[in-house]
Amino acid sequence: MAPNLSKTTPDLLGDAAAPVEGFKAPSRFTLKGKDLAVDGHPFLLDVPANIRLTPASTLVTAGADAPAASSGGSFLGFDAPAAKSRHVVPVGRLRETRFMSIFRFKVWWTTHWVGDSGRDVENETQMMVLDRSSGAGAGRPYVLLLPIVEGSFRACLESGKLLEMLCEEYGGRVELAKAYFAGLTASVRRHFGGNGVIASMEHCNDFMLLGTEAVALGRVGDDFWCTDPSGDPNGTFWLQGCHMVHCAYNSLWMGNFIHPDWDMFQSTHPCAAFHAASRAVSGGPIYVSDSVGQHDFALLRRLALPDGTILRCEGYALPARDCLFADPLHDGRTVLKIWNVNRFAGVVGAFNCQGGGWSPEARRNKCFSEYSVPLAARASPADVEWKSGKGPGVSVKGVSQFAVYMVEARKLQLLRPDEGVDLTLAPFTYELLVVAPVRVLSPERAVKFAPIGLANMLNTAGAVQAFETKKDGDGVTAEVAVKGAGGMVAYSSARPRLCRVNGEEAEFTYKDDMVTVQVPWSGSSSKLCRVEYVY
Repeated sequence: MAPNLSKTTPDLLGDAAAPVEGFKAPSRFTLKGKDLAVDGHPFLLDVPANIRLTPASTLVTAGADAPAASSGGSFLGFDAPAAKSRHVVPVGRLRETRFMSIFRFKVWWTTHWVGDSGRDVENETQMMVLDRSSGAGAGRPYVLLLPIVEGSFRACLESGKLLEMLCEEYGGRVELAKAYFAGLTASVRRHFGGNGVIASMEHCNDFMLLGTEAVALGRVGDDFWCTDPSGDPNGTFWLQGCHMVHCAYNSLWMGNFIHPDWDMFQSTHPCAAFHAASRAVSGGPIYVSDSVGQHDFALLRRLALPDGTILRCEGYALPARDCLFADPLHDGRTVLKIWNVNRFAGVVGAFNCQGGGWSPEARRNKCFSEYSVPLAARASPADVEWKSGKGPGVSVKGVSQFAVYMVEARKLQLLRPDEGVDLTLAPFTYELLVVAPVRVLSPERAVKFAPIGLANMLNTAGAVQAFETKKDGDGVTAEVAVKGAGGMVAYSSARPRLCRVNGEEAEFTYKDDMVTVQVPWSGSSSKLCRVEYVY
């Protein structure tokens, strides 16, 4: 569930193209002189004369399977004097424009990288997003630069040489990759029930564009390293921040092809809770690589229900917008914020990952201990990409207030959409925030209500499976269906007259605008408990 990068609300992007009748959408990109521009705003300068710009609408017919034709996008190509197996072609100069990218730093793995000029671009960049302009030059939207595979042609930014040479006798890299992935697809369909596999070691556009026909789930991060294989004792900590950032930013691209899997971790690791919190809201599967007999069951019970099932979010986690062009690994100030949604609330995870990451000079990930310091951050309902159109999400139409519950601090605040809560996070610590829209149950009684979820679970709001209100004479009842067991928390502006669990009156506490009711285990995650709040 990727963010909608064409929203026009003032607090979001405000750069959507107007709807166009038919499939011949005018391109928003122009190549005039030596400038490549979007909506009249240059973003690549000194473009060589052999570069060609072709509107997507002239090559792709619009339809459900080809949205590029109506997007106003374009393909960038070049003229060459002679055919070769490999071309290296300058496309222009990028200057003073912030970008975020995903590049391949190992044979199998990719990671996040940011910069503001062409010299900052890393080898084997798989995708790049240019920041929108602000201030006096405002008007340029976000721009996605995406190397593609078409026919026997494969494009990338600053491609390596070795693999191209190894494939020379087999028709080239793309043809060999097609043969391998065709074999993989046929094998998966034959032996694994259609798509019963998890892709691993696949962080390359060759796989995303050619190998995902029968693969629906894939790892989006490097391996979980419990210690540094290079021997750095600090790697026990900073490598965990790297893993989290890899997964969050890689999901921006890979989530369009596969459902992201954030990989395993160990429940007794010094950063186990740090990992567990991210897995709880990642939207993917959760599994551990514990040694036999070495388990933190208290932590595992915050992830899994008694029958082994988990409270999984509706979508997959992505970085918040204010983190897109920042560096949450080694700038000494940025807290990684990720967001996701459950059925009736959003969730924001804040993680202090600073302390290590990619070094362009050393050409590897390494420790940057000088950045491993306590950090301040601000989380807001605006960090969640609320529902717009199709797909999972929570509708916040008409909502003017949110109940924001801090899972670790066990505190609740009421916030307007434009307000936030201030956090301070020590290195490799976190906070999870449930962001629940507040609804008015009874205008006559001025009762406002929002179900929060099971406070004992890391994905607290994932426990809320259904929510409805019923009027009964002069009274009103809020009914919540709960998956799991433990303390069910809800925001309420007034104390309920009584609470019921599965039709039986139950004890409850009411403190600081929070109603807490103990919900018993039903015996199965498929059998929900019904909690009623009677006013």
